[in-house]
Amino acid sequence: MTIITRMWLATSLSVAGMLLPAPARADLLEGLGRWSGGGSVFDPNGQRLGDFRVELTRTAAGPDRVETRGTVATADGRVIPFRSVIARAAQGFVVESERGKGHAVCIEESVCHSYEVDAAGNGSTSTILIDDERRVRVLVTELEKGKPVRLMWQTLSQP
Repeated sequence: MTIITRMWLATSLSVAGMLLPAPARADLLEGLGRWSGGGSVFDPNGQRLGDFRVELTRTAAGPDRVETRGTVATADGRVIPFRSVIARAAQGFVVESERGKGHAVCIEESVCHSYEVDAAGNGSTSTILIDDERRVRVLVTELEKGKPVRLMWQTLSQP
């Protein structure tokens, strides 16, 4: 998997954990349905590298699991599919995708955090700001061996 593909998957995975409206025992099934939006990619110094669009659907896969499927479309025309699952855990939520596994928690009603790590120890962290039940903003920091290599800022909304 190329670094560009991993970058877009990291951006998309953050969406899987985005709608967890309260600490620990949040209603995981809130925010189901279609979501879309766009964002920009930046280098660690804040220089803009490009833009992208995200389309996704969140579906209940049981009372304690949500599956997210969607695509990321890059400015140069590439369309990258993704799939992830988030499930309730004893503390917060676990997330899993083709890229690896991680954990998500909400530290207050409108602020959540998630991380994901692959087998090589690379990963991403996400800060999710829930503006309201139909709009979220997500900041993803992609990490390689613990160092930030890209930042991705996106806004997603539901019709």
